[in-house]
Amino acid sequence: MLITALLTIAVLSVHDGDTLTINLPCELAAVCSKVPVRINGIDTPEIKDPRPDMKLLAQKARSRLIDLTSPAHKVEMQIIGRDKYFRLDAEIYSDGVPVSKTLLEEGLARPYTGVGKKPW
Repeated sequence: MLITALLTIAVLSVHDGDTLTINLPCELAAVCSKVPVRINGIDTPEIKDPRPDMKLLAQKARSRLIDLTSPAHKVEMQIIGRDKYFRLDAEIYSDGVPVSKTLLEEGLARPYTGVGKKPW
């Protein structure tokens, strides 16, 4: 069963521009702390990319995601499903604005459907 309502979450850490770790409200899930989440619909470069230009873009995307979620009054998510690594796949909202939209508009992410990932 997927949760379609928006859930207020606590962001614990940001791994890169499209992956973060959160705490869920414990009354909703058996596993509620340190839950990995992938932001639905976007792809950002990997932090561990050996190419200096891609590493820099990955760091910018990660930093921007931190900027979007850290000072927010409310960070919410809507669970879409699970990804191939069993992370939650979710829409993330910072004060009502989808973070994926901001990252796409700023050129720090590109659309991703989960099939046929394009190289950066």
